[in-house]
Amino acid sequence: MSWELKCDAFTLATGTVCRTVCSRSNHEKQIRNPNLKSTIDILGLGCTAVDDLIYVGAFPPADVKTRVLRRERHCGGLTATALVAAARLGAHCAYAGVLGTDEESQFVLDTLAREGIDVSQTRRRPGVRPIRSVIVVGEHRKTRNIFYNVQGVVGAGARWPSANLIRSARVLFVDIYGVPGMIRAARIARAAGIPVVGDFERDDVPQFTELFPLVDHLIIPDKFACKLTGARHPARAAEALWEASAAAPAGGIPPLPRSRGREGMRPRARDGGGEAATAGAYRLAARVGRASEHTGRAVVIVTCGERGCYSADASGPRARRWPAFKIRAVDTTGCGDVFHGAYAAALAEGADLADRIRLASAAAALKATRPGGQAGIPTRTVVERLLKRRSK
Repeated sequence: MSWELKCDAFTLATGTVCRTVCSRSNHEKQIRNPNLKSTIDILGLGCTAVDDLIYVGAFPPADVKTRVLRRERHCGGLTATALVAAARLGAHCAYAGVLGTDEESQFVLDTLAREGIDVSQTRRRPGVRPIRSVIVVGEHRKTRNIFYNVQGVVGAGARWPSANLIRSARVLFVDIYGVPGMIRAARIARAAGIPVVGDFERDDVPQFTELFPLVDHLIIPDKFACKLTGARHPARAAEALWEASAAAPAGGIPPLPRSRGREGMRPRARDGGGEAATAGAYRLAARVGRASEHTGRAVVIVTCGERGCYSADASGPRARRWPAFKIRAVDTTGCGDVFHGAYAAALAEGADLADRIRLASAAAALKATRPGGQAGIPTRTVVERLLKRRSK
């Protein structure tokens, strides 16, 4: 889809980033060109960051001096990194969140534009900033510690972008930055039959329970999944999250299966933390069951780093384990975000679940073999070379 946005300060139809502050009334004068088809594979609205990476031999204890081996500045953030990963795999991506007029916001937009990501729909407001992060990478043990500042961060705009732009995408990518805007966009996408991929690491934000059930392709890390469900194993957490989504749309939460034990009636356990996970699934369904008219999952994926991931979907009651590619890790910064972006790219292409997970796992593994955040994200050629080699 081609858009021409009339603006007193700038004409966004040129595809060049608007460097001025524009009023909502000017931005909302949108004229759709019906003669052109959509070319947006993935639309992202959320988290962008400016990451200052500091490399040391090992993360130091308190009150000591440590020599810095080198330092670098990169664009980062959940959504920004996912979009870059997808773009390097050949997806046409667009970013339409809210950023500021400061140098760091411009750094983010310039970085995304160099990757071929359309940033013409980004709204800019004074006082808004990307996340600013300092990431300390311990090179000996391949660890990382992240210190971040979210002052001034908006993410998705509450009423931006337009509904037509959202409907023009093949996949919508959401996170927890700008939750009201994410909810609006996800509802529009789900109503239009557009899949929504979610990248969540925590739930301590207002209206999370409204956004959570709107994501039909849920990909979250194992620690967060276990926290949400009470499960002790990521496989049980994946199953519990899937069960919660299956229970939620029914309009009422069915009674928790119970068995009689020495302490009377209690939830029926399965295995490996199944009792807690089953109870957690029903608690989660109770929290989100009436939150949205567009509920239900296509798949739940719980990622476990070097241990691979687990998926749960309608194919069966048990989560399936997907092993990670064996590599020699150099820097794991951004690997989870790369997994999300590669998965979204494969989803936009119409790949089946197995191919989506294999592509995402390969891209994340290759990222870990190179230093830096987005700098280490592989291209499609490199990823397919690894997939072909491992398939033999």
